[in-house]
Amino acid sequence: MPQTLFHFVLSLEESVTYQAIIRKGEAKAKVEEARRMLLLFGREQLGEPPQKVQAALDALADVQRLEELAMRLRHVSSWHELLGMEEVVAMEESVIYQAVMRKGEAKGKAEEARRMLLLFGREQLGEPPQDVQAALDALADVQRFEQLAMRLKTVSSWQTNSSA
Repeated sequence: MPQTLFHFVLSLEESVTYQAIIRKGEAKAKVEEARRMLLLFGREQLGEPPQKVQAALDALADVQRLEELAMRLRHVSSWHELLGMEEVVAMEESVIYQAVMRKGEAKGKAEEARRMLLLFGREQLGEPPQDVQAALDALADVQRFEQLAMRLKTVSSWQTNSSA
């Protein structure tokens, strides 16, 4: 029995699948350790990384890139400089950027509210008639979408639901 188990383990370790899993685990561990070491040395020199920098570092999955960043640590004065994010930070602080961002957020909220209303409405009422679909497509008021969504509970057709 022990001899059979030994041969099984030996054959398992020699399998292509086993070796692929080992390599994948090694690669993942290398990235995690390179990131951990970069943060360790970086915190000592630059302090705690801002949230956006931390997110950018968490997204990096290239050991070589993490090592390059570590080598640059002695030559930079901020996390943003290390990652080349100075222009992004300056842009995000501008009044124009903030105004455009708010407009984009409002548009995104309206699009998602429309999509969710249609998703739940189709489940309850079926496909909306073309005129209702056109009216919903033209609508950009999130509060109105929310009002319509609340009315879904009490209506039996899209026509009733879409009236003002």
